Amino acid sequence: MPAFTVTSVDTTANTLTATAHGLLTGDRFRLRNVGGALPAATPSLAGVTDYFALRVDADTLKVCDTNAHALAGTGIVDLTGSGSGTTTIEYGLPFCIPNEIAVDGVSQVHAKDLNGTWNSLVALWDLLSGQPQTIWNHSVPVLVPGCLFQINAGAPTRAGQVWTFTSGGTYEVIAPLQLPPAARITKVEFSYNRNGSTGAFNFKLSKRSFGNGGSTSGDVYSDSVSTGTGWTTHDSAAGVPYATETNMLYLLSVGVPVPSANALFDGARVTLDRLS
Repeated sequence: MPAFTVTSVDTTANTLTATAHGLLTGDRFRLRNVGGALPAATPSLAGVTDYFALRVDADTLKVCDTNAHALAGTGIVDLTGSGSGTTTIEYGLPFCIPNEIAVDGVSQVHAKDLNGTWNSLVALWDLLSGQPQTIWNHSVPVLVPGCLFQINAGAPTRAGQVWTFTSGGTYEVIAPLQLPPAARITKVEFSYNRNGSTGAFNFKLSKRSFGNGGSTSGDVYSDSVSTGTGWTTHDSAAGVPYATETNMLYLLSVGVPVPSANALFDGARVTLDRLS
């Protein structure tokens, strides 16, 4: 249930600054104000309203009206004033819950009540079991604080959510994923900043099985990226959608072979859907 305070509003660049906000482009969030008014904007910003992030960097984002617009870099809200009081960016449980359902004026079961209860149970199970559970069509954060990981090469450092791969070394960080069978991986996203480095980021989603007959392995998705300026979200273009298999362990990894400058990485997201 993250909530981050907006510390500044840039009406020229149309950006909000909230230190280490943790949002990637396309992520849903809401704005809340206490003791004043939300930043002035066209169209006007409102509380209890879903907005979508267009990530600029780890501390800065633009506000878009739809997920599709955010991913396309369009539909950006024009910020015209800084507002007053304290404005926070909020996302996750319990802030972003679907709107209630009403048909022809007849009282209906509220979807927000059901979803809120379900998500609360899922969050409680996460806490007690330490194993994140599936919420369909939502991205699952990976290689962020609180997630299991293994450093396979080098000795990267991490401050908050940001990993630093220091120049001159070779690095690889791996995270295990427990993905349910009969599911489909629809998107794999990585957030990185080359930070002046000429080295490439190597992103990979691999699978591995173990049994009496030995082990098998293979790559679901593998990509080498050497482009991008500033914080960049790289969306997988190959290997998805992919139907998960039974008795298979999945590993998500990010590596940098000998960066020429300090390269930065602050997490990945995997989006799942049910098999149709």
